[in-house]
Amino acid sequence: LMRNVIERISYITPFLHLDKDPYLVVHNNRFYWIQDAYTLSNYYPAARPAADHYLDGPQEFNYIRNSVKIVVDAYSGHVDYYIVDPKDPIINAYSRAYPGLFKSIDEIPQNLLDHLRYPRDLYEIQMKIYAKYHQNRPDLFYQQADTWQFATVDGQPVLPYFMTMDFGRCDGLEEFAMVNPMTPMQRHNLSMVGVAGTVDHQKCDTSYKPGITIYKFPKAVQVNGPSQVNALIDQNPEISAQFTLWNQQGSEVKKGRMIILPMGNSILYVQPIYMMATKTRMPELARIIVSIGNQVVMDKTLREAFDHLKSQFVTANTIPGLGVSGTLQQ
Repeated sequence: LMRNVIERISYITPFLHLDKDPYLVVHNNRFYWIQDAYTLSNYYPAARPAADHYLDGPQEFNYIRNSVKIVVDAYSGHVDYYIVDPKDPIINAYSRAYPGLFKSIDEIPQNLLDHLRYPRDLYEIQMKIYAKYHQNRPDLFYQQADTWQFATVDGQPVLPYFMTMDFGRCDGLEEFAMVNPMTPMQRHNLSMVGVAGTVDHQKCDTSYKPGITIYKFPKAVQVNGPSQVNALIDQNPEISAQFTLWNQQGSEVKKGRMIILPMGNSILYVQPIYMMATKTRMPELARIIVSIGNQVVMDKTLREAFDHLKSQFVTANTIPGLGVSGTLQQ
């Protein structure tokens, strides 16, 4: 019966390469799986091959497009294919070879269209390449003096993650976007924050227009990266004392995912703190840590932490600024 979503799609269209992160949505009281699919080629002229381990098996390619969104009814197993990149010649060739299989993105129900997101695997591939090729000065590129890397915390890379927030680009419109921080190679200060979404920032409507915005920091401005904020948390005497007390009382302190939020002209870090009892091992939210610049505070709720943090600053001018250096299109 092939009830597994990936197996089902791969059986129908083995020529499409699938993202490793299908996700479940609700539409008209039914569950649907949405799967991103790619077309690949290693014959694109004058382009360097990229070896990749993100997709469905080892691939070497120099051309990739997220040309198709696949919707699978979780109950009936019905599969619909929607072309979201009609300029891709490969998917157009498949569409002519299999008439009736692929539909236009205009045919997708609006509620499902609202659930479409930027594909995670493609974004990671793009950022790995952009980390090197953003250098547009020949001397910098030759020396690789400004190469970036994914930011790290405790030696582990901070990979792109999804979040819903108003980025201030469409008059209060909240976006479901993917965020990732990057730092200079072998350094820990923040060099940029990438935001990948699907909102058309010209029209600010619900049409599907995937793109990446890069918030790049001037080299003259020192902006703390995730590992530096993590060090500030560990070095804070009040926070470290509270952690020590909890650990001595038979509980284990666990730090949650560190979230980076571009807020106006500043970068805000938010990190939940969990406590786990030795017997139950069930995490319980205990505190929220927020940080801007070199200021770190911890409180019981996010609102209380914000209020606590505001009291640390005399003026907003002490907060490092950021500027949008450019926008990339998929």
